[in-house]
Amino acid sequence: MFQIQGSHKIANRGLVAFGQLAEGKAKIGFYLTFQINGDSVCLKIGGVEMMDNISTRESWVALTFVYRDEQEKKLFE
Repeated sequence: MFQIQGSHKIANRGLVAFGQLAEGKAKIGFYLTFQINGDSVCLKIGGVEMMDNISTRESWVALTFVYRDEQEKKLFE
C-alpha cells in the first residue's frame, strides 16, 4: 500500500506522487491504483525515487508514471 502525501508536476517527467510505502513493493512496471474525486485510477509506475527534506529529516518515496496515451497524460498533468 502506498500512502500519497502529495504530488506535483516536473517538466519532461510528468506527475510525481510522493508518500510512504506502508506495505508491499513499488517497482517500475507495477500498477498503482488510487482514488481521484471518487474515481479509481490505475497508473503504471515509470520510476521510483527517494526524496527528502534535510532540514526536517523527512523522507518519502516518489513515483513517476507512464501514460497509456496523450489523453491520460493531459488528465494528470
